[in-house]
Amino acid sequence: MLDAGEVLIDNLSVRELREDGTSFELIQNGAFDQDTADELPAKWRIVGTHRESHVDLDPDNPDNQVLRLIATSRMNYLS
Repeated sequence: MLDAGEVLIDNLSVRELREDGTSFELIQNGAFDQDTADELPAKWRIVGTHRESHVDLDPDNPDNQVLRLIATSRMNYLS
């Protein structure tokens, strides 16, 4: 993010397509279904201005969990 803010992430998937037409998932735990609300998601490393991020209930579907990605401020890694 370019400044402080929040986004909800769910069902994140990145797949590698092999030459034989098969593919495999590169992201571990992209659905956050097995995580505990208000805790860090398993298999994810959250650092820097995103330290307050946590698993939360989906506001549109309380039976679903999402990652609430929180940036507390801007951080420029390119300078």
